[in-house]
Amino acid sequence: MGVHQTLKYHTEAMKSADDFTSIMKEEKMDIKCQLDSNAEKQILINRQVLTSVMKTVLFCGKQGLALRGDNDDGVLKEENHSNFNELLKFRIDSVDEVLEKHLATCKPNATYVSKTAQNNVTNITGEQIRDSILSKVENARHFSLLADEATDSGNWEQLAVVLRFVDDKEEVHEDFLEFVECRATTGEYLAGKLLDCLNKWQLDVADIRGQGYDGAANMAGKIKGVQARISTLNEKALYFHCASHCLNLCIVKSCENEMVKKMLATMTSLAAFFNFAPKRQRKLEEVIQTAFPDSHKKKVVDLCKTRWVERHTAFETFASMYQVLYDCLGQITEDTAGWDSETLAKAAGFLHSLSSGEFLVAFVVCRKALQFIQPLTVNLQKKAKDIVGAYKDLDDLTDTVSRLRTDIDNVFPAWFAEANQM
Repeated sequence: MGVHQTLKYHTEAMKSADDFTSIMKEEKMDIKCQLDSNAEKQILINRQVLTSVMKTVLFCGKQGLALRGDNDDGVLKEENHSNFNELLKFRIDSVDEVLEKHLATCKPNATYVSKTAQNNVTNITGEQIRDSILSKVENARHFSLLADEATDSGNWEQLAVVLRFVDDKEEVHEDFLEFVECRATTGEYLAGKLLDCLNKWQLDVADIRGQGYDGAANMAGKIKGVQARISTLNEKALYFHCASHCLNLCIVKSCENEMVKKMLATMTSLAAFFNFAPKRQRKLEEVIQTAFPDSHKKKVVDLCKTRWVERHTAFETFASMYQVLYDCLGQITEDTAGWDSETLAKAAGFLHSLSSGEFLVAFVVCRKALQFIQPLTVNLQKKAKDIVGAYKDLDDLTDTVSRLRTDIDNVFPAWFAEANQM
């Protein structure tokens, strides 16, 4: 080998020539292609990692789970830190090798698991869902605007905005769009917030055909309420107060009778007596197991303060458990050594109430009346219910009650006999 062949420039030239020959023969990729190939591989890896992260976020959303604890700083923690953190570890344990390698080797600012990344995934998902709904609304053109206020965990007022529309298959939809944070609760402010939402979603106020809010003055007021302000922009945007809520208000007003009020108060107190004391609840379960071993009812159902359809369920449960409740209270009062003085006194008071004629007659009458009201309450809350159907259901119930009152001499003795039997 000559001296010339050992020189550096010669060896580099020969190497370049060999590389050129290999590339031309397609035995080897050039540097640009190699870089592009590596970049493509990295993109695929990043997409796989993001897919794992997105599926984890979506899983929490679908199951109604909070994503994180007090701080998610982008580091996968060994301790039980948050739902998101634990689900990522579960994916790794389930042989998600790409995610495991990524979190072990990536830079601290490129983990894709920080709270910022979680929020981005949540926001993007929300935008996709909202765009899909708005596309259907645009095709339907006309819609109704529904809204209700609620207070979040930070004690801020939030306005939940829902659109109701009929799609091209003639199916009725009521789809939630957004929570709007409210710094004030005046009709003018809330109407402005709703109009801002419509403008942001590129929906025309002229296409509104209905408004559905509660009966509060700031929402339902005829001059300064939200419905009045929107009606001035579109007279076809008719306001409707929730029919089921109206029915609830009527029933509440009709329950001013002293016997009924005392009976409802007794039922509420009795539910609290068992439900908020584990020892008393275990005693009730013991009595139920002895008397009715196949029974699935183990708890006294509390009376819902706002939805009377739920109260009907509570009345039916109470009726089926009446005997075991009475027996359980009797056993508690007899076991003076096993219970504290407060429990003994309350149990004796409940025994007296449950065996009184006033309580039993009021209970049976209310239970019977709610049996007629319950189907109407359910029907009025159906998504596809229209105003014509609602009026028909109301007329049917009115006729039923009228017939009962006309025939009360035959109806009430049967109700009284049931109370007497209890």
